[in-house]
Amino acid sequence: MDNFVIQGTAPRRNRLHMRPPPKPLEMFKEKDVNHHDEEDEVQSALTEVDEGKEKIHISDDGRRKRAAQVANVAELMEEYTVLLARVLQHLFHDAPFPRRVRFLILRRLPFVSSSYAFTTPTTPLLPAPA
Repeated sequence: MDNFVIQGTAPRRNRLHMRPPPKPLEMFKEKDVNHHDEEDEVQSALTEVDEGKEKIHISDDGRRKRAAQVANVAELMEEYTVLLARVLQHLFHDAPFPRRVRFLILRRLPFVSSSYAFTTPTTPLLPAPA
């Protein structure tokens, strides 16, 4: 009950989370007697060209960083895959598990193909009730 009083009512919380709608940009422009709309268009075209050049350089740097990150992840995944292959080899060839237990373990792995993941065992897991 105290928790409800501290948090307030749902309509109040909803009102607090609401954001006002964005205002049009024209309301923020200050215009004087000598102001012409054509000047804005020319200036914005020039700044768009300059910003475009900057974006190209930024995107090249971003591509290099992303490529380095992808290479790092690929290297880690390769190491993980090799380690996982060793564990699975040990599990299926060296461990003293019965065939049914090995099948159930393999079936529950998240990365196994659908042919293993959705098959049901032919023998029941638990003995039938007497």
